[in-house]
Amino acid sequence: MSLRKNSLRTRSKLFFAYYRHEIELKGILYLKALPLYVALIAYISLLAYLTNKPIEAFFQVCAFLFLRYKFNTTYHAPNTATCVFITLCVISFAIPSTPRLGITVFGGIGTAFVVCFLSYIAQVVVDARKPKKFDMATCSREDFIKRCREVNMTKDCTDIALAYFYDKSMKIWDIAREYSIDYDSAKRKVNRIKHKLLD
Repeated sequence: MSLRKNSLRTRSKLFFAYYRHEIELKGILYLKALPLYVALIAYISLLAYLTNKPIEAFFQVCAFLFLRYKFNTTYHAPNTATCVFITLCVISFAIPSTPRLGITVFGGIGTAFVVCFLSYIAQVVVDARKPKKFDMATCSREDFIKRCREVNMTKDCTDIALAYFYDKSMKIWDIAREYSIDYDSAKRKVNRIKHKLLD
């Protein structure tokens, strides 16, 4: 019984230690970004004041924070400077263009939805333009040969790659016998080919 209690106590300690570490890590990250968040809030407040749309701005920001998680993906800039620039541009356009409806909530929510939707479309376009990662398990024979050419593989290495990885008609012993090398050399050769294909 005491062994079970000790096991439970140990698990509890590990559980709390893990989550304490996660909270500390996120706290450090948020503290580093705090000046940026303060500046962003100040800019939104100033823009809302100048355009005389504080209520619309408030509901728009709240709706944006809620709606952005309703889409599968949203645009992520490659670095912080680009992210800040895009955010300032979007805010500078979104708050003044929020329509004044009878109920200001809908104006803010509508604009936030448009911003989130455009962010989703932008990320989908970016993902579509990214080169697809080579996958030996699902590619066609033509794609496999094309990949071998892309990485400047010799004819012998291409033949080994096709036979070993694609057709699965050769084992390491077969490669060693075919090229008159020992087993370990054949294994190293196969690993080098694999790394070259996947890098």
